Amino acid sequence: GFLGSAKQIDIVLSFIHEFKKKHTLVIMDPVMGDDGQLYPSYSEEMCREMCRLLTCADVITPNLTEACRLLDIPYRSDIMAADGELLQMARALAGKGPAKVVLTGLHRGKNIGNYIYETGTAPQWVQTPKIGSDRSGTGDIFAAIVSAAVVRGETLYEAVKKDSEFISKTMAYTEELGLPKNCGLAFEEFL
Repeated sequence: GFLGSAKQIDIVLSFIHEFKKKHTLVIMDPVMGDDGQLYPSYSEEMCREMCRLLTCADVITPNLTEACRLLDIPYRSDIMAADGELLQMARALAGKGPAKVVLTGLHRGKNIGNYIYETGTAPQWVQTPKIGSDRSGTGDIFAAIVSAAVVRGETLYEAVKKDSEFISKTMAYTEELGLPKNCGLAFEEFL
């Protein structure tokens, strides 16, 4: 999730090294930016330090901006439609530690999709029709649902499918309510 300083990254790494056991899953959502821009609180040092967390992660859920920063490659929105480039990115991220990668929130025409890569298997897509505009907190909900499902033993594909359906439902409801986009999703009704 969101970390506010390099010192916090050190604390998280120390925690993981102390508490991770053989069957512990470390799921990382590297909250760093969106739409090709880092969040104002993120510095180059923070980006470099965030890369250190990849070595401990089993599953990561970066959006395209975050994946590009973690790989130190330029952001291009047209990558969203290029399966070959997404595969290269997912493999490169997996090569840094996590065996499971979900590239999230990829706009593909009238759909929004999640590209699922697991080391040793063919990549998969989960796409749903795009509803409304991008909203604050959607990635947080996504990471929470994927985390819970994977820890319960569901496959990554099942977790992302369940997650995408949940977010789609809550997005439609949120749009119906007319909530401002920085208010996030009205998901409580669907828990």
